Amino acid sequence: YDHHARGVNKALTELQHDYHEVVGATMHIHLTKHTCLEVISFEGEAERVRSLATMLQSQKGVLSLKVVTAPSL
Repeated sequence: YDHHARGVNKALTELQHDYHEVVGATMHIHLTKHTCLEVISFEGEAERVRSLATMLQSQKGVLSLKVVTAPSL
């Protein structure tokens, strides 16, 4: 995401707190002077995870979102 987009950092953090029951962990990576990568692990109800992914993608400044699924262990 473009971390210079107004309010994007706050919006992403607030969404993760709003969906705390499915967010396991996050990792923040600085890619360039203007872009960052946020890796978020989810676990829980599929509909809730889909809802969060949709909300994250809709945030101004989010350039790309990819959801990768894995079976539960």
